[in-house]
Amino acid sequence: MSDRDFEFCNQVDDSKKGFRPAQLSKSLSKNELEAIRGFESVFPFRITSEYASLIDWSNQNDPLRKQVVPTLDEFDIAEDESKDPLEESRYMPIPGIIHKYEGRIVWLITNTCPIHCRFCFRRWKWKSELTQDISENDIDLIVQYLNRHPSVYEVIFSGGDPFMVDQDKLNACLKALDRCSTVRLIRFHTRLPIVASDDILAGKPLYKGHNYTSRVVIHINHSNEISPGFKKCVLHWQKQRISVLTQTVLLAGINDTEDNLFDLFFQLAELGVQPYYLHYPDAAAGTGHFRIPVDKAIKLSRYLMNHLPGYAVPKLVRDIPGRAAKTII
Repeated sequence: MSDRDFEFCNQVDDSKKGFRPAQLSKSLSKNELEAIRGFESVFPFRITSEYASLIDWSNQNDPLRKQVVPTLDEFDIAEDESKDPLEESRYMPIPGIIHKYEGRIVWLITNTCPIHCRFCFRRWKWKSELTQDISENDIDLIVQYLNRHPSVYEVIFSGGDPFMVDQDKLNACLKALDRCSTVRLIRFHTRLPIVASDDILAGKPLYKGHNYTSRVVIHINHSNEISPGFKKCVLHWQKQRISVLTQTVLLAGINDTEDNLFDLFFQLAELGVQPYYLHYPDAAAGTGHFRIPVDKAIKLSRYLMNHLPGYAVPKLVRDIPGRAAKTII
């Protein structure tokens, strides 16, 4: 395997994480290696050593391994699948902005993620550039757009992972939103607390705007992802009085059991983190093997409602193009 396959593994001290990249190639099957080669120019295999250290590489069915290691199933594309399953391109009035729902915009601040989740609904929009430079002009255009649309009260930073952006540049974006008096809420969607927690802990505090409050939504799918680094990141934000929520994708063979979901959401509740959404997977091309029957998803959701306090039960939702909001299942 090439060095490029492990370009993100060198961001942290592997010896401290108990994992070395050389171990990985010996742990992958022939079919996995074939899939990695097949998707190298489309949606390449990418992992951090922190995330790799959480995986039991002797277990082909490890739930974290199945999220990030390509398989030949990804070459199977069903008729109802799409490279733009949420039709986001229809809702981009200016580059980098998705204005799909009333009152909210998504700011795609970067196209870079520290890992590539194989079920990602934006997997076909991946670009090979390592970073996306945000200019002052880009920021000004978005501020102008927001001021032309005073009904927008929330800005959601996404991508890619917004915390992959240089901290000074990210804070410059936040500071610019002070010029938009109608923006009252800020949200960040991220995987970094699980896959590169040191980047969060070593970073500068997030800029706190004059008009808005901030929230962080961590994408977490299994209790095995609740690592010491994850817990430190949660506490790091809580000390800054930033609300921490989570979203989870319901994935076949990964977390689609009563015990898996109960363990995850109970442990999050213990940490003072609120489970927000349980997503039914989007129909991104090549991801059909991750989806379970809707009836099973509903049964799992009902089990959670019957066994967890309400604040620990996320809403089971799916994103249907053309609808005014996510659809509760």
